[in-house]
Amino acid sequence: GHDAQSLEAWLEGEGIDFHLLREDTYSVVTEKTRPGASYCSLCSRLRRGILYTAAAELKSNRLALGHHRDDALETLLLNMVHQGQLKALPARYRARRGIDVIRPLMYT
Repeated sequence: GHDAQSLEAWLEGEGIDFHLLREDTYSVVTEKTRPGASYCSLCSRLRRGILYTAAAELKSNRLALGHHRDDALETLLLNMVHQGQLKALPARYRARRGIDVIRPLMYT
């Protein structure tokens, strides 16, 4: 339901090639998640799958995500408190589909 018109206009105005993906993940998540459970895990996996598929279709071997340092620290703290694990977002990894996933904003 996000209105991306202003972003699209700016990208077009700057002459930047872009691909806007629109997928109905909400319907899938609400159908597959049991009542009272969190949507976060399934929603995240669906979004990443959509991005990996788009990257492959565009013949890209690298996908840059917009997570930043605060996201990494927040994930670390949430995992410590709720899961009892010292686990954070990796700054880079290779997805099973062979796509290199990077998070360049984690260094800023």
